Amino acid sequence: MKGYLKIFGIQGLRQFETPNRDDCVVRNIYKNLRGNKVVFEEINSDIGLSFKYSWSTSEKYGFVRTVSIQELSGESCTVDILDGLQNLLPANTGAAMQMRYSNLLDAYKRAEFYTETGLGIFSYNSLPSDLAEPNESLSATVAWQRGLPATKILLSSRQLDDFRRG
Repeated sequence: MKGYLKIFGIQGLRQFETPNRDDCVVRNIYKNLRGNKVVFEEINSDIGLSFKYSWSTSEKYGFVRTVSIQELSGESCTVDILDGLQNLLPANTGAAMQMRYSNLLDAYKRAEFYTETGLGIFSYNSLPSDLAEPNESLSATVAWQRGLPATKILLSSRQLDDFRRG
């Protein structure tokens, strides 16, 4: 998982990438007592921002990810955000299936976005098999976002360079 922020302010354009290793970055991880929520926090004193995301479980929605950004420097800035998940696998893709059919899974994967509902749907065109017969796939993984208005939904990591370039 990667997150990218473009910050426009007094200091000019800065890019903040969660996997960076700068000395000005402090990383924290928290867990609640019940153990059903984990929070990752990254504080970048150079750009004056705190980026925090958490994972929790919900009986209704499954895994839930919550993200927040906090401005710490007192300076005004504009932030363009690109955040999300990469390489979501269709439902029922276990470790054994990945080991047996690794490249074949990529050929069978399908990612779709429905603008009217805002759902990203990840499924297989057909269940991978060594046999030359159709094997219908009726399960899918779904993802959506709430909160900020989504201006663009990306289904491929090939689109990340366009965001970085502006």
